[in-house]
Amino acid sequence: MIVSRSIQAIILNPLAFLKNLGFMHKPTLFAMLLLGSLTAGCSNSWTPKWVQVHRIDITQGNIVTPEQFARLEKGMGREEVRFLLGTPLLQDPFHPDRWDYLYYHKPGKGEVTQRNLTLYFEDGRLARIEGEPAPAEQGAAPGAESRTDG
Repeated sequence: MIVSRSIQAIILNPLAFLKNLGFMHKPTLFAMLLLGSLTAGCSNSWTPKWVQVHRIDITQGNIVTPEQFARLEKGMGREEVRFLLGTPLLQDPFHPDRWDYLYYHKPGKGEVTQRNLTLYFEDGRLARIEGEPAPAEQGAAPGAESRTDG
């Protein structure tokens, strides 16, 4: 019964309840309110940007620029392609005539970007190109287009 009366007192008249607290309880109550308000700032839904946690950009794979992409031509040898684009991210031992250049970018805040460039070789020469280069916002020139040669 005592607990219910104290809860009623807090709900009905919080200022009177605070006045009735002893001197030792006021600093504790103040510390609890301060701690509660500070930890509420860790929420991600309503906090201002300057309070939120910094998230790093994650970039993985091969960045194939539109300039490199434009220089690819059918009939190029494997070494020429490797010199131009670098070592492919995926070289499947079961499909040695297929090279995959994958690009993945996840900004700290924003949309994930993923690009796939697949090169097919026949008799050691580039026969077909599928995919697109890295997007314009990651160092590529505007107007970079997808290409399928085959």
